[in-house]
Amino acid sequence: MKKGAIILIMLAISESIFGACIIVLGKVALKEIPQFSYIFLRFLLGSITILPFYLREKPRVGLSIVKVMFLSILSTVNVFTFVIGIKHTTANSAGLLFTLLPIVVAVLSVIIIKETVTPRTVLGILLGFFGELLAAIIHANSDGLDLMAGFVGNLIILMGIVSFAFYTVLSKNFQKKHTSIELTTWFVFTTTVVFAIPAISENLASGGWWHYISLKGIFAISVTGIIGAALYYILYQYLIRNASPTVASMTQYLQPFGVFLLSSLFIGENITAVLLIGAVLSLVGVWITANSNGKK
Repeated sequence: MKKGAIILIMLAISESIFGACIIVLGKVALKEIPQFSYIFLRFLLGSITILPFYLREKPRVGLSIVKVMFLSILSTVNVFTFVIGIKHTTANSAGLLFTLLPIVVAVLSVIIIKETVTPRTVLGILLGFFGELLAAIIHANSDGLDLMAGFVGNLIILMGIVSFAFYTVLSKNFQKKHTSIELTTWFVFTTTVVFAIPAISENLASGGWWHYISLKGIFAISVTGIIGAALYYILYQYLIRNASPTVASMTQYLQPFGVFLLSSLFIGENITAVLLIGAVLSLVGVWITANSNGKK
């Protein structure tokens, strides 16, 4: 295996672990913080974290930044639609829908940036898909899965997935003039501003939660802000730049297994043999895709 591919795979695994932290600690934070306030604070902390690194690059602020902001809205839409959609469907259904992300990204990559999808890439995506599908089946067996019961919610989430797929693919072209930190910074800034008004409205209606937040809640929002709204998306952009949009999106296939691992360590959930098989399939899928030649 090439050294570069090993580094990319390690970064993909790290990205997936960070994503798992967002999910696990996000659940902790949301027990004490209203959802819009949580998202606003998460991205506000992310903005504060990433700002010094952004300023260190001494970026030029001009017309191109306006274009970056419009690009950022595509990713912000995904955050917003997930918050709205999850109210009308189940977490299992939403998780299953997100397995479509790498497939949508691969198709859009062919159309928009003329990326060549090789047979190895297709094999890698399929292995990753079936790996996560095993995880989805296990969750469905334990918690239930009914895609039609939450049709409206699923449709809203699917819109967000397509929007994020466009963001992922278009980022490749924007990286010709902008760094990973620059693109991430403007996405985090944009999302913070978008969620400021819903958060204020939410607090006017049910304010006072900050008087009762625990140290556990403070820790959870701090980690999901610093890692989940800054480092996670910087790594995502780095993978797009140094691998491909498809490889970056395939971290979605590894993320659930990071959640299972953290859950087993901190709350005692069991890891079954089927889950391990699914994790291996997904990891092999990412490895194959990272080693395939996805460019002309």
